[in-house]
Amino acid sequence: MKYKMICTDLDGTLLNGESRISEENLVAIRKLHKMGIEFVPTTGRAFHAIPREITECEYIRYYITSNGACIYDKKTGKSETINIEKNDFERVLDISKDFSYFFSIHSNATIRIDKQKYANRHRYNFNIAYEAYFKYFAIVEPSLEKWLYENTSNIEMIVAFFESEKDKIAFAKRLEDIDGLFVTSSFPDNLEIF
Repeated sequence: MKYKMICTDLDGTLLNGESRISEENLVAIRKLHKMGIEFVPTTGRAFHAIPREITECEYIRYYITSNGACIYDKKTGKSETINIEKNDFERVLDISKDFSYFFSIHSNATIRIDKQKYANRHRYNFNIAYEAYFKYFAIVEPSLEKWLYENTSNIEMIVAFFESEKDKIAFAKRLEDIDGLFVTSSFPDNLEIF
């Protein structure tokens, strides 16, 4: 059987601890390309948070981002996105009013966070990797809530952090009532909703 495509995660797999790709991995990607095998980075990151050495690699055409919510074709410039339904997203926002949370929103290949919540980020449990992720890739909105109500139809994914494990579990439990949402966690301190 001839392989047509190989997909891999980025963080902790293709990329090293400094979010860089090794020369060895670049050589392997080039070899796959010469064999006619597509190499596809697959990640929970938003597209614009993928390191440039990956997005500018001439041997990579497709990218799967936001935990599978988006597929990008660099050659054609086209993308296919499955956004959270507007009504479902509004229900998530309504549920969130009962919790102290920090959201990052993936929308149109970008990450958006709230300025005030980010200034008080010490209250929420996100690790050093997320600290760097937000610092380098996030668009800080003066009011994420205002931005969200104006853009509820373009939400790829929500990454939520809470002050306590109890709140995280309670929030996830309440989301079970919304059909069509997928909820997962890539770190002990977050929920990813798409």
